[in-house]
Amino acid sequence: MHIRSGGAALDSASTRVVIGAAALLAISFGTAYALPVFFPVVISKLGIPSWHLTALFSATGALYFSLGLMVGPVADRKGTRRIAMLGQFVLAAGLMLAGSARSEFTFDITYLLGVGLGVGLCFVPAMAAVQVVCQRSPALAGGFAATGIGVGTLVEPPLVQGIIDDLGWREALQVMSAVAVCGMFAARLLPRGMSVNRDRLPTSSRCLPRLGAASRGSRFALLYTAQVFVSMVAFVPFAHLVLFAQTKGCSAGTGVALIGLTGLGSLCGRCLLGYIAQSLGCCRSAAVCTVIMAVALTGLILFSDSWELRFDAVLYGLGYGGVVGLLAPAVAEVSGVAGIGRSLGWVATSRAVGILVGPWAVGAMAFWLGSYDLPFLGCALLAMAAALLFYRLHCRLPAPTGENASLGAIDRADRNPFARIRGRRQSRNRIM
Repeated sequence: MHIRSGGAALDSASTRVVIGAAALLAISFGTAYALPVFFPVVISKLGIPSWHLTALFSATGALYFSLGLMVGPVADRKGTRRIAMLGQFVLAAGLMLAGSARSEFTFDITYLLGVGLGVGLCFVPAMAAVQVVCQRSPALAGGFAATGIGVGTLVEPPLVQGIIDDLGWREALQVMSAVAVCGMFAARLLPRGMSVNRDRLPTSSRCLPRLGAASRGSRFALLYTAQVFVSMVAFVPFAHLVLFAQTKGCSAGTGVALIGLTGLGSLCGRCLLGYIAQSLGCCRSAAVCTVIMAVALTGLILFSDSWELRFDAVLYGLGYGGVVGLLAPAVAEVSGVAGIGRSLGWVATSRAVGILVGPWAVGAMAFWLGSYDLPFLGCALLAMAAALLFYRLHCRLPAPTGENASLGAIDRADRNPFARIRGRRQSRNRIM
């Protein structure tokens, strides 16, 4: 099996890694984003206030994103396979213990540690492995791997809702635990080591600065700040769409359907942006995605019909999927692939800050104001600010010079058929 884009193709070994990473991300983030599906039943069964549960969602996300700071360097040295397998085991154990919880404290602790540690041990190693193994087409491969998050978001929340309706919420957690055990087999597709073959790199990637230089410059600061703004917005709908739908007069099932549609849009966004970023660049593509997110959030405020909400959910997922799928390729574009686990781990902490603050702050504001209009408007403004930062970062990326410039143009021409046509016309003109 091969994945091809323009002149770049992924061989069977690289494709295997992409498939393994996609499966891991589908299981991990499908589980994480299924938590809001439990909100109504857990509120009634365990007496947990709704804002406590949104805080749990934020804290869990902050834990698995911040864990990349420690896991990334370990993955660079030791490889990714064993770390990801351990992550799926921890995830399965945490879900099993949460299913037997009899109090709010037990549910919160087991879910926080199980999902937070489990997803954290899988996210950075899986994404970093794809960037190292698929060095010729990092944006394409990263987009395909990140489709796993879209698939998990699309499939798992509605599936969990059906299990809750038929069997109960405890049984749903047990089924999710069994799925996480299956994820240990997907982890075996990841590489043992993380060595970088610089001869296989596109020429334009060989001279990019490593993290030590990039982190001291303004480019890394721009990337980190933009990712903080995006993260404060990106996870808000997953935590609040069920409760938001009820404020619009819809049922909780409609809110679950909106989460699933967001996952559908996310899946499309990750697939499309992998190709678009090959020509536009990762940072400029991320700017487009955040504008789409801002438009969709504004639409959620303005519209109330069911079909309009569904359209906005798909639109938001399109932008969200693109910008999240471009995380690892954007890090590689700014700081290179040498030590990508460490670089990605640092940038992932911005996601920890955003997911800790964003969903909790929106939940608190909506609780006190009695409406999601003002919180969602604030999220739309943050998304626009992130778009400006991403575009500014794109303008400040260094261009290849000298021999690197000519070879870099060849790399771009290989990916862009229009560039190849222009090149042939210029060659004919020089001959004539």
